[in-house]
Amino acid sequence: MKREINMSKIGLLVLFAILNSGCLGNSENTKNKIMVEENLVILIYDISKSNDSYANLNTGNIEKLYITIGSNGGGVFYGIHVKSNSNMQDPVMYQVPFLKQLDVKGNPYQQANRKHKNRQLELIFDSCMQNFRTVLSEKFVLPKIHNFSDIKNALEIARNITEYAIYSNHKKSIIIISDLENDLSPVNGIDKMKPVNFINAVNLLLVRPSGRINIPQIIPNVKYSVFTTIDDAISSLYIQKNQ
Repeated sequence: MKREINMSKIGLLVLFAILNSGCLGNSENTKNKIMVEENLVILIYDISKSNDSYANLNTGNIEKLYITIGSNGGGVFYGIHVKSNSNMQDPVMYQVPFLKQLDVKGNPYQQANRKHKNRQLELIFDSCMQNFRTVLSEKFVLPKIHNFSDIKNALEIARNITEYAIYSNHKKSIIIISDLENDLSPVNGIDKMKPVNFINAVNLLLVRPSGRINIPQIIPNVKYSVFTTIDDAISSLYIQKNQ
């Protein structure tokens, strides 16, 4: 409970900063709001040395993730690290705005006016993307220097977030960039871990998990898809590909 309260406080501070920066859209978004399902997207990124040689996040991945979330209704993003002590962290949080576009219809004057408003909305969205890229580059895309991979606690943090009441109606997706090999000191190898049970429906996308891991055993009762690149996982975020 204490960790949930701490993360909520940090989330509110981040959200307050974003509100002040204008990254949740403008009054036009409110006046012309359409019903879309808001998203909760959690990205779990392994920054242990065992994952140093592949699946590295880059600026292109970050921008694509922002555009994909924003184009599909917008929502809340959380970034969680897999490291030697995954429980000792506060996730990076960001509110991704919905890229609202008005239908270009009516007489020529109305069409021109709507096109102008659409360009304004795109400029706001692009400006917030730069902020999103800066936040993730500074706080989330970190060097892979940790000796061990505390997979279980990273998954537990993600599970706790999906159970927050504020996200009860959000579509929940989790991208995991990791071999999923739970490796803790003092044993230098794969450690057994108790399964992490998600009580809410989640869309699970795995980037390059190890063939030595029985995924349904550590994350039971969750449908998942496996990808070889981060880019492919992001592209499939809102495409139903279940295994």
